[in-house]
Parts: sequence; C-alpha cells; structure tokens
Amino acid sequence: MIPILAILLLLLLAWFNGANDAGKGVATLACAGELSPRRALGYGVLATFAGALCALLWGHALLMRFSGKGLVPDEVAAAPEFLLAAGLGALVTVAAAMAGGGWFAGQALARRVSTDLCDCTPAQGCGANWVSAALVIAHTPLGLPVSTTHVTLGAVAGAGTAGARLNRSLFGGFLIAWVITLPVAAALAAASGSLLGAGL
Repeated sequence: MIPILAILLLLLLAWFNGANDAGKGVATLACAGELSPRRALGYGVLATFAGALCALLWGHALLMRFSGKGLVPDEVAAAPEFLLAAGLGALVTVAAAMAGGGWFAGQALARRVSTDLCDCTPAQGCGANWVSAALVIAHTPLGLPVSTTHVTLGAVAGAGTAGARLNRSLFGGFLIAWVITLPVAAALAAASGSLLGAGL
C-alpha cells in the first residue's frame, strides 16, 4: 500500500509542480508583450515536458548526489536496465503529469509571474531568460539543486526594475513565501515522518 501511495503522491506533486513552474520560464514573453500569458504558458508546458525528458540525459549528477541515501541504491542506479526501464517510464509519466498540471492548473500563476509582476522590453526579457538559463545550466551538472523559481523570478524582477515597473508588493509576497516555505516544509516533513514511522 505504501509504494502505491508514494507513487500517487509523486504524481500529485508533479501535477502541481507543473502548475507552479510551467509559466515561470516563459514569463518574460508575456511581460514583454510578445505573447499573451496563456500562449506563453503553452510554450512553457511544452518546455516543461521536454525538460523533464531531458533529465534522463542531464540529471545524472543530481541522481548520483541523492543515490545511496535511501532513495536509489548505488547498484540499482548504476544498472543500465534501471535507467532504461524504470527511469524512462517514470520520466515520461512524471513529465506528462507536470505538463498536464501546467496547462490545466497553471494559468493564474502564469499571469501573476508575468504581466502582473512587471513590464519589460523584449531585450530586457531576453536578458532575464539568458541569466536564468545560464544559472540553472551551470548548477545542474554540479549536482546543485538551485530553484528555477528563485532564479527565474529574480531575473524577471530585475528586468522589471530596469523597465521601471515592478510590482514590488507582489514580489515582496513572493519573497516572504520563499523564506517561509523552506523551514515550514522541513518541519512538516519531520513531523509527518515521525507520525508515519510510529504508525507503521
């Protein structure tokens, strides 16, 4: 029962991760007026799906970082059969859940992180995308799990500041959420782990 519950929770997390992340990578397309937030989200969903599939190619360093820590035993992670069968099947399933969540549940957030957050010129939006991509690409092979949310919205906010229109109140709310969620997630996970451990 626990493995099935874990898989269902993983897919639920992937769905809402897609809803939360799909619009951020393309936020500058909307805030620069190049595309509507909905159309930009469509590109974001496609990029989210493709990016999840690319994890098979480029996510090796992160997989190795977490291997042998109770998630994936070293001997299993090193087997080519694991990457081909379980890895590819899981990636396609999770990628589909992320794309579905992005399209069906991500539209309001896509608007908030784009046109509601700032206005920028196409050049400023392009600069924000270059910065975001460079930071994520530089950290991934090193096995450093940087947050694409923080990187992207920081760059979008920088573009908004350069463009002289940043919704500081909205961005301040984002900052507060980022500061609060890390310790709250750790505390809740510790508590739920203790409760589940006691009940099993």
